[in-house]
Amino acid sequence: KSPLTNGEYMRFVEGGGYQSLDLFDELRSECGTDAESLLRTKFVDQSGQAGPASWEQGQYTAGKDDHPVHGISFYEAMAAARYFDARLPSEIEWEFAARAPDGRHFPWGNEIPDRNIANFKLNKIGSTSSCGMFSSGTSALGLTDLSGNVHEWTSTIYAAYAGGEMRIRFMGRDNARVARGGAYNGDLWDLRCT
Repeated sequence: KSPLTNGEYMRFVEGGGYQSLDLFDELRSECGTDAESLLRTKFVDQSGQAGPASWEQGQYTAGKDDHPVHGISFYEAMAAARYFDARLPSEIEWEFAARAPDGRHFPWGNEIPDRNIANFKLNKIGSTSSCGMFSSGTSALGLTDLSGNVHEWTSTIYAAYAGGEMRIRFMGRDNARVARGGAYNGDLWDLRCT
């Protein structure tokens, strides 16, 4: 119903998620024998402990238990999903969940968003907000924060649409994954479902 929260992600961390290389299948298949070293050295918080890049000393900011976790890589998102016996949606599944059932431009409808509908740059909040805080931005399927707050990873490898142009922010990767939905520091166009 909403993005994975800091509190939920803490269960993954405390449950040994970063010590279980089995949860990091994609990292192992792409990096081989370097995967274990990368897990110990690259997937750490600001103080060098296992955890999201946005955390410090193995903790998220106090009072942000119900905020979406951010600063995690695709590999961390996939591992956390596996830990909770779930999976990331494909890009098509994400878009269907955001647009369904009537093909809307934004999860809430076709209206251009204002400050009360999603957490994005226009709000000038400057950080994440509680999941579901912008209830008027809820999708027709009852999902919150599909647009704004944090980008959401999908399992889809990035490629340009037919006749489209490659528009990739992270150059140098043949297997970059698609993130959708915009974020608290993103522009209006990032909030669209397509």
